[in-house]
Amino acid sequence: MIDVHCHLLPGIDDGPADWAETLTLASLFIDAGVQKVIATPHFIPGIFDWALVEGKELYQSLVDKLRQKEIELEVFFAAEVGLFPELPEWIQMDRVPLMPTGKHILLETPVYGNESLIRNMMYEVLSVGIVPIFAHPERNFAFLDVTLARDIIASEGELQLDAGSLIGRWGSEMKRLSMNLIDKGLVRYVASDSHGPGKRDPSEFTKAAEVVEEMWGGETRNALFHDNPLELTSVSATPSF
Repeated sequence: MIDVHCHLLPGIDDGPADWAETLTLASLFIDAGVQKVIATPHFIPGIFDWALVEGKELYQSLVDKLRQKEIELEVFFAAEVGLFPELPEWIQMDRVPLMPTGKHILLETPVYGNESLIRNMMYEVLSVGIVPIFAHPERNFAFLDVTLARDIIASEGELQLDAGSLIGRWGSEMKRLSMNLIDKGLVRYVASDSHGPGKRDPSEFTKAAEVVEEMWGGETRNALFHDNPLELTSVSATPSF
């Protein structure tokens, strides 16, 4: 399996506090059957305000430590980017971490943001030649009406669900919303969104894959947990192994 959204870098956001937690989490990914992950720390100006250079240096340290510890987890670097007005300009100035393809960006869907905010940011990101991937849209009840999701997909945007939502971590309503989005064929990725050992543990990612296979079959499981995620790691990326 491949995880396109997790918080693996230490001390940079609300993920692992130190290297010990990071390496433990990396080992838990291996135990859960995950071969590749994209490390996506929060990137929100004024809140999680680290610089792109700093993030890349921390990522390289992670690659080195995984090799030293012989933890054969293939790691890529990106970010979960909050929505802010200057985002399109920052993308053009190479100030924002993109996904490994260099053509996609993982956007944090606001819990309380209204539909117009999401639509406007989608169009602005698309206008600078980047594909927006909206992380955990199931947390925003604007997606209860699948019209928004359908419009995102029709505009060549993409959706990524969190594993915890599919196994009921956030309640039955969010689980139903998540399943409805999959059922309508509107989801391209499922990710762990793990924040550390015991914080959305990678084992939940495995459980979510089992739920998807039981409900929609092995082909859908492979698409959401491997084949589609693999495309995000296949271009312009530098793996750790």
